[in-house]
Amino acid sequence: GIDFGNSFRLSVTLLSQDYAGLVRNYNLRAKLGDVLHDIFLPDSANNRSDVPASVTCDPFAGGQPYLTSDKLSQETLAPSLLLLYGEVEHTGFYDKNSHRTKIAELLKFLWDSPEHKPAFRRITEDKASFIKFANGIVNEMNHQFASVMERLPAIRTVQLQMANPQQWAALSEEERETITSRHEENEQH
Repeated sequence: GIDFGNSFRLSVTLLSQDYAGLVRNYNLRAKLGDVLHDIFLPDSANNRSDVPASVTCDPFAGGQPYLTSDKLSQETLAPSLLLLYGEVEHTGFYDKNSHRTKIAELLKFLWDSPEHKPAFRRITEDKASFIKFANGIVNEMNHQFASVMERLPAIRTVQLQMANPQQWAALSEEERETITSRHEENEQH
């Protein structure tokens, strides 16, 4: 089979804090994280079966996933992903959420891997960096909560409007489509 190790190591290296200045474009850095998720996260971790184990696993490490067997990954990937989690803030609302979901899945996989425990311990020892990451998580949660709370009154108004057949029928087809479209958008967030 083909050895995908070099592609994996290149992605991990370019995401590392040592090379963050080399790849400064946040969208490109986010795509590197997406590659690690979409190509190298094993099936068991993400409930997919479209990427064979021959791609996600290192044939020279007894068929173990690159994410757990690669030494560079064990040392740098967890802190790099935490950094990336903050950086994707600059990629736009919808892209940011997609990237963060993938980063979170990668971090969960690494957290469950004994090979990555020392890196997570080192992260907590760097108090300034850890506090910055934790503040970012709290800020994101506050933003999401505030966004939901702002949309709830609009959702309820439309629900009541739709529940009243006479009021709903009195609207033109175009108005109903517009209201329905906004309503669906509000419910998705």
